[in-house]
Amino acid sequence: MALLCWKTEYSIGVMSVDEEHRELLDLINVLYERMDARSSRSEIETSLGDIHKAITIHFTHEEDLMSQSGYDEFEEHQRDHADLLEQLGSLMDEFARDPVAGSCRLQEQMSSWFLQHFA
Repeated sequence: MALLCWKTEYSIGVMSVDEEHRELLDLINVLYERMDARSSRSEIETSLGDIHKAITIHFTHEEDLMSQSGYDEFEEHQRDHADLLEQLGSLMDEFARDPVAGSCRLQEQMSSWFLQHFA
């Protein structure tokens, strides 16, 4: 069962961005499934790398769209993106140092991290 499910309220009405959000949600669910199945450290690190790559691409895409449209809160949103990437990097580092403790933190943080992006 998926930890996160797509809800219509997550949609912003830009098809490409909504698709990326769905992809991120799916990648986070794969990570949770791997952790629940006690998959290898390598498989979990692969999931984390996939999430980081997808989020980096997504944030660049979002920021390009915001810049092109003259979005009033562009700089604030850009800072939020940087903060979220830093948080993800910290979670990845923690997992690399101590997979057991890192897994616990990942399970606590990933869904709230994703939902924070929509806030």
